[in-house]
Amino acid sequence: MENKKTTMISKFLLKLPILLCVLISIGCGGSDSNINSKVLSDKLQIIAEDTRTTYPMTHSVVLSLRSNNGNGFAASGTISPDSTKTPNENSGIRIASVSKLFTATSIMLLAEQGKLSLDDSIATYLPASSIKGLSLINGKDYTATITIRQLLSHRSGLADYATDGEQSSTGFTKFGQVQVDDPDRLWSLQDTIDWTRDNLKTFSRPGQSFHYADTNFQLAGLIIESITKKPLYAAVRELIFDPLGMNETFDEFRETELKKKNELIHYFLGTTDVTSVRALSADYAGGGWTSSTKDLNRFLQALTTGEILNKSSYEAMTTKLSDVTTFSAGSYGNVRTGYGLGVVIWKVDGLGTFIGHDGFFNTYAFYWVDEDAYLVGSLNITPDSADYTSSFLNSADELRKFK
Repeated sequence: MENKKTTMISKFLLKLPILLCVLISIGCGGSDSNINSKVLSDKLQIIAEDTRTTYPMTHSVVLSLRSNNGNGFAASGTISPDSTKTPNENSGIRIASVSKLFTATSIMLLAEQGKLSLDDSIATYLPASSIKGLSLINGKDYTATITIRQLLSHRSGLADYATDGEQSSTGFTKFGQVQVDDPDRLWSLQDTIDWTRDNLKTFSRPGQSFHYADTNFQLAGLIIESITKKPLYAAVRELIFDPLGMNETFDEFRETELKKKNELIHYFLGTTDVTSVRALSADYAGGGWTSSTKDLNRFLQALTTGEILNKSSYEAMTTKLSDVTTFSAGSYGNVRTGYGLGVVIWKVDGLGTFIGHDGFFNTYAFYWVDEDAYLVGSLNITPDSADYTSSFLNSADELRKFK
């Protein structure tokens, strides 16, 4: 009996480490990951603080990194100038053109449902009265030959209402001055299309060249509304946000009740706080959503793992259709940028391939293909006052050091 009891105790002691692993919340297999997460967060904190030192007009910085080797998050500054609260992963950030990922993904989902084809003419879904004369060259109207694929790839040849046209005497773009002159206006998708047609010249014939234009995504937004019979914000919520549980992603100018429930980090044009400027509603399908680092990570993970789109749709989005530019990133070498369907593609000599998008308020959301990692962040200020590139690449470099 004693021998049997001893044997039972011995077996129990052998199993004790396994039981402890189950009982302790961090888990034996996860301890290294948790240690790495703490170290990564500390490293990101240094980068966030250095960023605000380098760009002193930057009021707040949030940086996030998620990977199999650990997760990190850091924030520097406060939610707003009159707050003492530091932002967190749930804090709202104005993501600007990162929103194009949502619009493009919505189009791809509708294509998967058989409700459109990427090579359909935009005239299939939009009335002639709303688009007539938008692509006008030497008196000939090419608008009806523009395809949805050309919209998402910025190869429609349309002018960009946000940046094209002569600058005003105060340094704003032509449309920017309109927003300054009427800061309380709520712009519709069609308003921006009409303004483009009435005020700007067509850049080129459809399919001829790459020209980045928010106008393309405003038209894509109108197509989404035409097919779903819903306002864009409601359609994208049904297609993407609700299924993924993205409760901190919303249109701050049209979903005001959601705005009240979420704390928004203030964003700046230089030293001017433009958080409450209603005229920014003009960005809409091309750059109008507010999100959080947590929600953006959730979206990127769903997009890149086949949870939300099938493989062929994802490959279509992330296949480079145009070379955009090449610039030097110091010790990381050259960065060659390209564009797919609503997706920016970075090839960084010293780091590898990143796919995602960036936005006007120095916001970014990228999947690092080589490391199976996600990098999200925002400096919450316009590019005339700061540049997120070093923060982004330095964050990636810290993760690489864990290999």
